[in-house]
Amino acid sequence: MKRLFRWLFRLLVLSIVLLVAAALLKDALLKGWIERQVHARTGLRVSIQTLEAGLFTPTVRIERARLFNPAEFGGSVLLDISEASFEYDLAKALAGSARLRWLRLQVGEIHLVRNAAGQTNVAAILPALTGASSRPQETDRRRWRFGGIDQVYLTLEKARHTDLAQPARNWTRAVGWKDYEIKNIRTAAEAGEWVQRVLNRVTPAPASAGPAS
Repeated sequence: MKRLFRWLFRLLVLSIVLLVAAALLKDALLKGWIERQVHARTGLRVSIQTLEAGLFTPTVRIERARLFNPAEFGGSVLLDISEASFEYDLAKALAGSARLRWLRLQVGEIHLVRNAAGQTNVAAILPALTGASSRPQETDRRRWRFGGIDQVYLTLEKARHTDLAQPARNWTRAVGWKDYEIKNIRTAAEAGEWVQRVLNRVTPAPASAGPAS
């Protein structure tokens, strides 16, 4: 009987170790998958320091993520995200649609860049984000569709602008938005419109409380 209890105890310990290992492997695989998806869809390099996906809830939490500008815009950090978390619609996800119930973004800095040809990094990247890009993408079952975001809570600390042709036009400004709420983004085009509204408000102009409604 003692031998049986010892074996049961060892089996329990082994099961716990395997569960922990599976949880850690799950997060590492998801982190790599997200990095590859962003690069495949936008051509941009992204690095994620920490990712934690809920085991029993459809939630994801990311710490210290950085999205990098293309080489023609200097290759610097475009978005420095201190923390991002979201809850996704599991049923929609299983059907291949990326629909978020809520998204909370804490952005330390956004870096806008104008290259020597006069093109901005946002103008170059936005078509890929809204689905209007001619860049080849994965098709069939492996391609995810944008399914909308019910609520966005945006914190943005600072904006920076670099003009590669005319450095005298460079500027940095504090923005100071805290949990600004955006509701009911239904399409990728609407998401692109909101991105543009936010960018319009972080250019050198009288300070405001948040993005235009």
